[in-house]
Amino acid sequence: KYTFRLAEKLTNMLIDKYPHAYKFYTLIQEPLMKLLIEMRINGSMINTEYLQELNTKYDNIKTTLRESIEQQIKQDTGWESANVQSTQQLSKYFFDTLGYDVILFTDKGAPSVNAEVLATLAKQHKDNKIIQKIIEYNKVTKMLNLYVKQLQTNLDSTAKVHTHFNVVGTVTGRLSSSKPNLFNIARNEEVKKLFIPSIDGWFIGENDLSQIELRVLAFISQDKAMMDAYLHNADLHKATASKINGIPIEQVTKEQRTAAKAVNFGISYGLTAQGLARDIGTTQRKAQQIIDAYFQQFPGVYEFIQKTIRQAHVSGYIVTPFGKYRRLPNIWSNDNGLIRRTERQAVNFLIQSTAATLNFLGMLKLKELINKYSLSTYVNFINTVYDSVVLEFDSSIVNDLAIVLKKAYWDYLTQVMIRLLGAGIVKSEFKYGKSWGATKVYEFK
Repeated sequence: KYTFRLAEKLTNMLIDKYPHAYKFYTLIQEPLMKLLIEMRINGSMINTEYLQELNTKYDNIKTTLRESIEQQIKQDTGWESANVQSTQQLSKYFFDTLGYDVILFTDKGAPSVNAEVLATLAKQHKDNKIIQKIIEYNKVTKMLNLYVKQLQTNLDSTAKVHTHFNVVGTVTGRLSSSKPNLFNIARNEEVKKLFIPSIDGWFIGENDLSQIELRVLAFISQDKAMMDAYLHNADLHKATASKINGIPIEQVTKEQRTAAKAVNFGISYGLTAQGLARDIGTTQRKAQQIIDAYFQQFPGVYEFIQKTIRQAHVSGYIVTPFGKYRRLPNIWSNDNGLIRRTERQAVNFLIQSTAATLNFLGMLKLKELINKYSLSTYVNFINTVYDSVVLEFDSSIVNDLAIVLKKAYWDYLTQVMIRLLGAGIVKSEFKYGKSWGATKVYEFK
């Protein structure tokens, strides 16, 4: 009884002091948690035979690479033993034995051999094949530990995994998951093929919101050029490249589009010239020129970023259009580096949290429509990663499911964005097939 009394008191306190947060909880967070519980109970079926094949395959590759690398190191150094997993040994090998220039130092002051350093060394010393072998060894080790072993550890007796969804696991407002971490798995197409329907004659389908963070950026900033690109169904990255290079859109090269894409996606993360230069392989000076040209062509985006930062400095927190708060006390720090980082977090939170909430609303509307059209016995919600929802469904209802997906994600979310931001357009891509990784794109009418 004390728990209920405390809950009542805290609820009233929340309503009085933080009405927007209470509204967010009751309208979005609470129904979302019910859907996530349903997903966790449903779980995801794993192809255990293929899982064992991957385990054997990568174990063999890892062993072969390790033997080759360590043998080469012993030959070059004269050491009696070598260990590819020893960063201290690799550091001595590259920077003492081979005499390579040190690129980065660890926090303890030792020469670093992290992934970034290895990638740089591979470019600088293309004749030394051992560097690429070490990079490949690290990738294979990651594949085994992060994906294969994690799935094996979390399989239940029916060959399913039931991930733990964490609704407050990130400061950006996005979901995270563990045991296993499906957000890591979602990045690997080969591992996604392990996820199969739990019922014969069914498909796995994934509905992914198209560039939702950039759409949020366009309409929350009210930048005319960016909004026009989306409202006229243009290729945003090409349109961006056209504007910052001052050329017709049909003359945009692949490299120019790649650079524009990096800027578009990096802006809300506080992209720097150094970061862009690294991402697209150019000089910092050229990268800064690209960023400057971007803000000249998209002044609404620049003003939105500056306004958000000013607001954070004044209030010490940020509130999304949906009423979700993030406190930012470090904005008042005496450490300039910490202040700049907090400013980036303010902008990033506003974009990512709004995008995440739109995905939550899309899932809840989809659930509502599936029930409304009596499709619930033919569809199971099994997981959600980033801006997508993953379902398993009867192969006979592909077209029916596509209709409700379009109603939920295209029509409903577009109306939400218009009501919230004054304008907007939301689209998604629906892929389905015999596994999460082997899918074909459905052409929405």
